[in-house]
Amino acid sequence: MGSRRVNRPRGTRDFLPEEMEKRRHVEGILRRTAENFGYREIATPTFEHLELFTMKSGEEVVEQLYAFEDRGKRKMALRPELTAAAMRLFSEEMAFLPRPVKVYYFGNCFRYERPQKGRYREFWQFGAECIGPSTPLAAAEIVALAYHAIRTTGLKGFVLRLGHLEVLRGILEGLGIEQRTAMTLIDKGDMVGLNEFFIESGVLGEELLMNLLNLKGRADAIERAGEMTEGLNRVTEGLARLEEISSLLKGAGIEHIIDFGIARGLDYYTGMVFEVDVPSLGAEKQICGGGEYNLNEIFGLNVEGTSGFAIGFDRLVLALENEGIKFPVFSPSVGVIPMSGTGTEAFILAQRLREAGIPTELEITGRALKKALSRMKDTRFTLIVGESELERGNVVLRDMKNGEQEEVPVKNVVGVVRERLKGKGKTEEVSA
Repeated sequence: MGSRRVNRPRGTRDFLPEEMEKRRHVEGILRRTAENFGYREIATPTFEHLELFTMKSGEEVVEQLYAFEDRGKRKMALRPELTAAAMRLFSEEMAFLPRPVKVYYFGNCFRYERPQKGRYREFWQFGAECIGPSTPLAAAEIVALAYHAIRTTGLKGFVLRLGHLEVLRGILEGLGIEQRTAMTLIDKGDMVGLNEFFIESGVLGEELLMNLLNLKGRADAIERAGEMTEGLNRVTEGLARLEEISSLLKGAGIEHIIDFGIARGLDYYTGMVFEVDVPSLGAEKQICGGGEYNLNEIFGLNVEGTSGFAIGFDRLVLALENEGIKFPVFSPSVGVIPMSGTGTEAFILAQRLREAGIPTELEITGRALKKALSRMKDTRFTLIVGESELERGNVVLRDMKNGEQEEVPVKNVVGVVRERLKGKGKTEEVSA
């Protein structure tokens, strides 16, 4: 029977070492930024009870999930996002903690949808939640964290957009229209569909909403919105809070624009909302979304307010690649090449270097010296372990930048290599 190749599942990817080095580099920046803001990492299971996601997003979300029934006849699902899981963890394990509770997370998620550039069935999210206060400071901080996390990766061509749901809801309430459908159409930017929905609903006076959406990006957007909606108390309150959050961000030098077209079709979002776009990515330009929300009813909590965000990690990496960002390239600091009959000594020497924290690659194939040196071309130094040198208690240290070689005592190798890697030049006697 002949062999049969099994391909990877559609909508998933394999990552080669070079790609993983890029991804780990970016991931490390995001983690360090979150910790710099005082956030601590959590992790949740890759699969959860299906009910967790239907409670949060409605029964219609099942069509987008990898849902299944386990052997105990329990309905489960691979997680499609991490916010619900983070709040489930909080409700079970952390609700007793003093607030605010500040956490971040990074993990893979799954959605059963048509794969396309920047959108996969398995993807990764980085996110954070600030659980406890509902103050403008808390809202501004979560935006600042997302902004700095993205900016610190080196990405330049992104736009931070800030809005407030109470502004939209106040206007829709005044129009007497069904809000969830309208909010969904606004969020998608489907103005044609929105206009048809107004006509079908028999709504008059929708010009106010359209004029408000057209304020996107204007420096005086909040002021103009206030003039346009004078007398709508719910809108006035939303604008006042948005102005306070925006002022905090401006004071910290966080560039953003006001966009009243940021909407959410789900009721648990409560106030400030924001998104980060990278226009160069085209249709899949959004790399981050977040805002203020309330999941008290779903999880039986009594939390004053929660704010958070999620970054689409794959799109972020793609955006960095499109901008030509130079990623660090990993290569071992030292190569060790055994000559005929010196394999044991070379193996022991490589282990000594590794135990000292020096990344070391050992030549293990028995290649000739010339080919072995070619293989080690990206290392900073190479140690050639020859029989005649060993008899004198030495090995050959080769500088791979200029080709210079010298003999150094085996007993001092670790110290010599460490000093050379620090750029201190030749050292005749350095103890290990």
